[in-house]
Parts: sequence; structure tokens; C-alpha cells
Amino acid sequence: RSLCDWSSDVCSSDLYQKGILLAEGDDWAQQRAIIGPSFNNNSLKKMIPVMHDSINNFLQRIKK
Repeated sequence: RSLCDWSSDVCSSDLYQKGILLAEGDDWAQQRAIIGPSFNNNSLKKMIPVMHDSINNFLQRIKK
């Protein structure tokens, strides 16, 4: 089953077709260069409290 079966509007959008997951060549390299700094060790360490809170909130909701 295709990821796009649920919505042809989403799958035909430029955002989907040219997004980092499907981009190739120069488009991919440009997008990767833009988002790359967000995934270095220091940036990820800063996100730990936010991820922790989000996970805890999720767990609280599914326990109800």
C-alpha cells in the first residue's frame, strides 16, 4: 500500500514531492545543508527535555 493512498492532494503537492525524503541531487543537498545543524549533538541534547515532556504527555493520554 502506498504512503499516498490516503490523500492525492498531499501526494501531488510540491512539499511532498520535493521534500527531504523524496528529493534528489541538488534539491536534497540544499535541504540537508539547511536542516543538518539541527541534528548535531548539542542541538539534540537541548531537545531532550521537550522530547521527555512530549513522551510523558503521550503516555499519560494513552493510559486513560
